[in-house]
Amino acid sequence: MLVLRGRVHDGHEPDVAELARRQVSAGSRTSGLIAFMAGYRRIERAERFVLVSTWESEQAALDIVGADVRHPALTAGGAIDIDRVDGYQLMTPAFAGTLDAPGAVIRFSEARIRAGREEALRAWLQAKRRELRGQQWLLARAMGERTAADGSKWLACASGWASPLLIEQFGDSGRAPGAALFADLDEFVTDFQAERYQAIELALSDALADGAARRVIAARFRSEDAAQHARSSLAESVASARENSISIARLSGADDGTEPRILVARVTLNDYGRAERVIVDLGGQVILAHDERTSDESPLQGDPPSLHGPQSLAAT
Repeated sequence: MLVLRGRVHDGHEPDVAELARRQVSAGSRTSGLIAFMAGYRRIERAERFVLVSTWESEQAALDIVGADVRHPALTAGGAIDIDRVDGYQLMTPAFAGTLDAPGAVIRFSEARIRAGREEALRAWLQAKRRELRGQQWLLARAMGERTAADGSKWLACASGWASPLLIEQFGDSGRAPGAALFADLDEFVTDFQAERYQAIELALSDALADGAARRVIAARFRSEDAAQHARSSLAESVASARENSISIARLSGADDGTEPRILVARVTLNDYGRAERVIVDLGGQVILAHDERTSDESPLQGDPPSLHGPQSLAAT
């Protein structure tokens, strides 16, 4: 998880949105970007921003963002100043997609983990996830850890909400402004700080609206020829399927081309309906549709390895 914070020069607020759009566009093309949030706030007479992005690996982030955060491409030609850049080890599960909700609020918080309380904190967070999954107004969430130069460990959380009022309603009542939302957290962390931003409207195109969120779709075809035809049609008509590999696996040991085949593709959520229509129109039967990185039990990274070994989707 990469967090950039800084100041916007007067009159250059649109440049922050344009910088965010470029990062989402570049990250989606490489499939390395998992999620993205951008926020803006005014403190007295200072204009501040935050860009929160999560990536499949540190290298994926470097490929897009680069090692020089003062580069003109990242500072919008001098329109913004980047004050802080912090990198965190992303904790799963995490939101996948791009927060592009006008009127939404982004809350970014960070705290030092008390010595010897890291494992207890992880257990508490795991239990709290069940409650978080039931919150329809929690639009996005990403959490990560970093180790400071002095060896202390810090926990950071970025969350997107439909309204600022919902944040207080979700947390424990009577909590002071800027404090952790839940009193239980005081047992695990110290030096807690929280900032609140207005979500920046990115006005993304349909192709980028869900960022790097991907859905794995598996379909059964009657033969090798039918599966190959579907692969060609998907690559031609569905951009996100074309950008990711489309694989075909056998259901049994026979290999004369007449046995059923399983086709597996990765598409954006926006492209899923189109991909499903192509598959069904060509005689395929969808047997699995799984959003990547949304399951606590088995987050998917690329094609499921079980499709390529003796434990295949035949039972499905």
